[in-house]
Amino acid sequence: MIKKKVYLNTDSEKIKEEILKFMSESPCSDCKGQRLKPESLSVFVLGKNIMEATSLSIDKCYEWINKNAKETKKLSSLNSFSWFSNRTAVTALR
Repeated sequence: MIKKKVYLNTDSEKIKEEILKFMSESPCSDCKGQRLKPESLSVFVLGKNIMEATSLSIDKCYEWINKNAKETKKLSSLNSFSWFSNRTAVTALR
C-alpha cells in the first residue's frame, strides 16, 4: 500500500519503474475481481446474481425483465416494497 502511494505521488520515472517491478494487478481468487463476498454472489434472482444483473445494458435488462415477467410478478407479490421497486424499474425502462 505504501509503495502504491509513492508510485502515485512521485514525478520520477525511475522511481515509478522500480516500484512497478513489485506491483501487479490480479483479480481476487475468491470473487474473480467482482469485489463482492461469495455469499453475495451466491444469491440468484431470475437466474442471475447481482453482478450479472447490474452488468446488463438497459436494453438487455429490459429484455431480461420482460422475458421473466411471470416470475417477476411472483417475486413482486412477496412484499409491497419489492413490487414497487420492480414496477418502478420496469416503468423507468419503458
